[in-house]
Amino acid sequence: MILMALFSLAMIVGMPYLLENMDPESRAEFEQMQKQNPLANAANPAAALNFDFASWMAGRGNEQDDDASAKRSGPKEGQSAARRR
Repeated sequence: MILMALFSLAMIVGMPYLLENMDPESRAEFEQMQKQNPLANAANPAAALNFDFASWMAGRGNEQDDDASAKRSGPKEGQSAARRR
């Protein structure tokens, strides 16, 4: 527990120093990645409530509601209608 606390303290103190001393190209790339993060959208806090962590980890973008409604409509042609239990 003490090691975890020391590591957290080192990160809190050290990260601003590391970010200040980052070269401009890496810093621009880091800021671009922060802008693309769906959880960093502070202008719309409701977006975090609809965040799909599994899709984000899989690298997929936001799917439209059409795909979701097609999945709920039932089996397609050639698929069995048997239910899983």
